Amino acid sequence: MGVRSNNVVDHLISNSHFVARRIRKFYGRAATVIYPPVDVSDLSVRHDKDDFYLTASRMVSYKRIDLIVKAFSTMPEKRLVVIGDGPEMRKIKAVAGPNVEILGY
Repeated sequence: MGVRSNNVVDHLISNSHFVARRIRKFYGRAATVIYPPVDVSDLSVRHDKDDFYLTASRMVSYKRIDLIVKAFSTMPEKRLVVIGDGPEMRKIKAVAGPNVEILGY
């Protein structure tokens, strides 16, 4: 959406505060944050869990998955599983220690 067409829009919405800040920065307009719906009624808590941390995300620079991977690489007693793919994949694999498992998409 260009700045010109932005002026005819009545209201802008966003799925996160990060995106809302980008809208304000680039378009000079406020956006209401509406989180994507998640139906949790069929979910239950499991008590027999493996001992690891998980991150799942598109691997793009502004999500800073590299910082999470670097942090876990300094804590060899903790295990991290990374799910995702994107332009930062090669960089993230390069900083991952042996306790970081990168599964990809």
